[in-house]
Amino acid sequence: MRGWATLDRHVAETHEKNGHIGKWHNVEVKTLAEVCAEYEPENIHFLKIDVEGLEISVLKGNDWSKYRPWIVVVEATFPNTQIDRYSDLEELLVAENYVFAYADGLNRFYVSAEHIELLPSLKYPPNIFDDYQTYSEYSALQEVKIFEKKNISLLQDNVKITEEYHLLSQKNLSLSAENERVSIANNLLSLENEKLSVTNNELSKKYEVILEHVKKLEHENAITKKYVGEILNSTSWRITAPVRLIGQLKHGKKNDSTLKHSWLSKKLIRKLINQINKHPKLRYQIVNIIKKIGLYSIVRSAYLGVFINNAS
Repeated sequence: MRGWATLDRHVAETHEKNGHIGKWHNVEVKTLAEVCAEYEPENIHFLKIDVEGLEISVLKGNDWSKYRPWIVVVEATFPNTQIDRYSDLEELLVAENYVFAYADGLNRFYVSAEHIELLPSLKYPPNIFDDYQTYSEYSALQEVKIFEKKNISLLQDNVKITEEYHLLSQKNLSLSAENERVSIANNLLSLENEKLSVTNNELSKKYEVILEHVKKLEHENAITKKYVGEILNSTSWRITAPVRLIGQLKHGKKNDSTLKHSWLSKKLIRKLINQINKHPKLRYQIVNIIKKIGLYSIVRSAYLGVFINNAS
């Protein structure tokens, strides 16, 4: 936002007529000579005066015999216009041995008599031969440089991002291939698991069948053991023991168990023969049966052996 500072009431009133609102403040004022005495500059090369209408007052407040700037630039128009108002200030500067160099339409340039050699340099305003830049051009170029730096940085970032993107793309392809292999392996495992599940179900069913068959066999075995026990404990089994022994002898199947228990068999045979001899009819029937089955000679030899051994 543009603003002006002035000590001239006439200038302030003009600005207010043009729509600008101003405020008055109490400020400390120093002359140019007092400012120079405060800072004590060894040389003043360039002095620019722009105080919105009070330029002549500033010039009058300097000690020109003590503080002599090489070049003095003074705003020479009525504030914010192109109306010249430099006659009094130029009269003062010329009287203090300053020489007018040139005007740029807003300011007038003066050179001290001690540095008159600077006049040729100020003969013309800045022009094409000076290869100068205006402030707007300079600002634009600075902005361009800043933009170029940012653009270069962005390009570098873009290159990095592109490289990272390619790396990520390669990794993604690799992961995709790996995922595909894993998917195939999972499918194969699923098929294998299905086969194993089917096989397991079949084996479970077979196991149940076998288990049921085993239970039946155990039941049958228990029944068989019961029957065998009943048979072995029966009177008929004990009575027919000699007959079984004779059968084994006939077929040549005499074993260690037979030999081991032969004394028991002989004892039973003797008792059996004694009982048979007490009943002639039973004896007759048994002899006929033995003859029919072809065991007469074997039974007779066993009979004689038993009684002969018993007699001896």
